[in-house]
Amino acid sequence: MARKNRQTEQAKTPFYKRKWFIILIAFLLLGGCVRNCTSSRGDNKEQVEPIVEVEEAASPEDNKGEQEREAPTSEKDESSQEAEAEPAEAALTIDLVAGKENEYSESRTWNAGTEFEETQLVYYVPAGTYEVTNAGEYPTQVNVYEGVAVNDEGWEEPANVGDIITLKVGETGQITVPEGYYVDIAEPTHVVLEMK
Repeated sequence: MARKNRQTEQAKTPFYKRKWFIILIAFLLLGGCVRNCTSSRGDNKEQVEPIVEVEEAASPEDNKGEQEREAPTSEKDESSQEAEAEPAEAALTIDLVAGKENEYSESRTWNAGTEFEETQLVYYVPAGTYEVTNAGEYPTQVNVYEGVAVNDEGWEEPANVGDIITLKVGETGQITVPEGYYVDIAEPTHVVLEMK
């Protein structure tokens, strides 16, 4: 009779409350914990080893010999660093101040011989996309134009209009200058163009 009671109790007890299941779960958790602990200790050993190697000191005489042997390598490293730095330096940065000449400026006279004659400098920068930053003291507008055309009333104006952006002081925007187009800015504008 006692045997039947024990069997019926076991049949009624859910598997997750039985002793064998609890022991199995405990072993699995313990095994996972041990594995994680040993793997994290192994990672720490790998990180410590280079530090120990760096701390090893050599005699002054050995250092002299090593420095002499390493000199050509460091020269190679410097030349390779310079070679790698060249593409970063290749990024074109242009500082434009309205009314001031530079290698990109060209004098343009509008409506010559009329009472509205106006001569100004325009800037034929290389074609490309630029980040433009207002480095001046006032809000400004940067215009991208092409050539000269005469309108119906007989006044000269840009033939084609490209990007036009307005910038607050310190603000940055983007313009694209197609081949043959120029940048037009009015005094006292000061902008810095950086080719992307």
